[in-house]
Amino acid sequence: MGNLKGDLDVLPLSELLLTLSRCRTTGRLRLERGDVRKEIQLQDGIIRQATSTDGREKLGQLLLNYGYVKEDHLRLALQAQAGTTTPLGMLLVRSRLLDTERLNRVLNFKTRECVLDALEWRTGTLELDTSVTRNTELDAPTSISLQDVHSEAQSRANMWSEMRRVLPTARHRVEVNGAIPVNLNTTDLRLVELSTGMRTLAELALETRMLDFYLFVRIFELVKRGALRVLPPTEEVLSEEEGWNDVTEPSQRLAPVKDASTQLRELLAARRVHEAVAKARRILEADPNHTEALAVMSTYGADEWRVESRVTIAREAVPRLLASRRDLARVMFTSKERYVLERIDGQRNVAQLIQTSPIPEADVMRIVHAFVERGLVAL
Repeated sequence: MGNLKGDLDVLPLSELLLTLSRCRTTGRLRLERGDVRKEIQLQDGIIRQATSTDGREKLGQLLLNYGYVKEDHLRLALQAQAGTTTPLGMLLVRSRLLDTERLNRVLNFKTRECVLDALEWRTGTLELDTSVTRNTELDAPTSISLQDVHSEAQSRANMWSEMRRVLPTARHRVEVNGAIPVNLNTTDLRLVELSTGMRTLAELALETRMLDFYLFVRIFELVKRGALRVLPPTEEVLSEEEGWNDVTEPSQRLAPVKDASTQLRELLAARRVHEAVAKARRILEADPNHTEALAVMSTYGADEWRVESRVTIAREAVPRLLASRRDLARVMFTSKERYVLERIDGQRNVAQLIQTSPIPEADVMRIVHAFVERGLVAL
């Protein structure tokens, strides 16, 4: 038994996984990049389980994406699960809302995608603990070969390289380009309907609950077919003269990439933690491997909404907008902020915003708190 710690820019995850496969390692591998954390359980060099704090990689979100459960059923299951150690999948099966075959199918997909996404990371930290063999609060273990995942990751890297030439970042936008092709499948048709030129790719991912790779693949194919065309990020189409209205501050704008690191350091030096985290989130949507932005998220991201204020947001509170949606459309938000904003209707309370959301609870609370602090929302 033992431990291994390191940085992914020194010890690439792909090489480590191959070594763990050859050595038939059993243990828990923890990975962290920014405010995203993953855990991979290994048994004799085989992937058995994987978890992630990325909301879209959670079982409930994937079940919704597959169409295997309805939002109301998932909400009730999550309420029943609260305060227990019963895995969500097991609870859904016991309630006859899901069968075992479908659960196992989604669990295999969930575990595989969690690891494949981590294999795209170029920065971050890792920790291997061979004294931990399994998390008993998770659903049934899967059985996925590390070597198979490694081979698939290499194929995806080539696909990403091709897609990035057309779709450089998640902050780019797409809109319908002329006539919509006939015979689109349900997924592509929904993507075309949502591609109004107003949403970024990151926002589309949250709206559809699709994982990044699959979203980019579908959008890339629709662009190649001529159904969609790519637009630049919002920051690039707003001129300097347009300025910003009263519902935001100049400091909320995404700075040019060449100045991003300097501005992050200045905000932290001035103890403006909230603004530094907000800026880091926007930077990472354009450059997921931006070192200083990842460092800010790793240090402050999870609890930054508590750092500058002792205000507690009640889960029963109902947020309502203080600005018109027309004015808000001109404000620069991250994809998560926009997702929450679009669901603030003066009727849903904070708990309802959190339930079944692809965004972690801490992020929803942070976003609502930030909206209140900025005068965009009242509780």
